[in-house]
Amino acid sequence: LMGDAVGDYFGISNPLSYSLVAGSGAGFNYPLAKSLNIAAACLGSEANVAGNDVGLAGSDKLTFTPGDKVTLAATYNYAYYSAGGAGAGGSESYGVNAFGVNAGYVIVSKLNISGWAGWGFSESKDSNDDGDLFNWAVRLGLPDLLREGNFGGFSAWRFFGRWFYQQHRCGWYKLHGNQ
Repeated sequence: LMGDAVGDYFGISNPLSYSLVAGSGAGFNYPLAKSLNIAAACLGSEANVAGNDVGLAGSDKLTFTPGDKVTLAATYNYAYYSAGGAGAGGSESYGVNAFGVNAGYVIVSKLNISGWAGWGFSESKDSNDDGDLFNWAVRLGLPDLLREGNFGGFSAWRFFGRWFYQQHRCGWYKLHGNQ
């Protein structure tokens, strides 16, 4: 229904839930009950650099799967981007707190619907250039389209916010929308 890993494209996963932080670190994934799972991680893109101004980058995710057809997830991420590096500000240091809700439902075995909403608050560590981030998406998925293993789908989404660079495995992209 929803990816557990960083997506290469916005339409695959909530960027404020799954793509905001990356790097080296440690994490865990623990089943609290048959249908309830919690995951947490502490990651840093500059894990070998120590200092008070480096900050933490981590994510927490609580997933509830009440059956084979429904998945619900709540996420929290904190990311820190240092001045001069690729990130939210380029020449300024930023901290970003982001929250997300993600849901998916299998209508029938060959048709599912999923979506998300994400809210974030970026705070400049060097100036008063703070900003709000918001994104949403609705997806229609077609598993095993035409043959087993294929996946087709349709996605409608929108990202609103201040200048914000989103890291993907295929490079750095500048996303911006209405303020």
